[in-house]
Amino acid sequence: MYHIKVNGVTLRAAVENRSPTDIDPYKELANAVILQAVEDYRKWTKEYSGSHDDRKLRKKLVELKEFFRSEWFSLLTELDGEQLLLRLKAELEEQGHYVF
Repeated sequence: MYHIKVNGVTLRAAVENRSPTDIDPYKELANAVILQAVEDYRKWTKEYSGSHDDRKLRKKLVELKEFFRSEWFSLLTELDGEQLLLRLKAELEEQGHYVF
């Protein structure tokens, strides 16, 4: 079971209460990709917040934003990538981090 919790709201990214034989391994992989992108976005935004001049880190964040807005993202999940980004931004700003 995979959920993405952003700004106090839980977004379902996978099926729940299914037996291992009912689980689609491709869907599980897609969910893992989305969850890793969310974790990376949080981590790198917090790191970037402390040093606004880190070009490599900024490039990684730009690439993640592009991913959340991409056709590939929409093929992996039914989540709205733009909404997810807005919620992540609100969550991180609430914690006092700089989000560009």
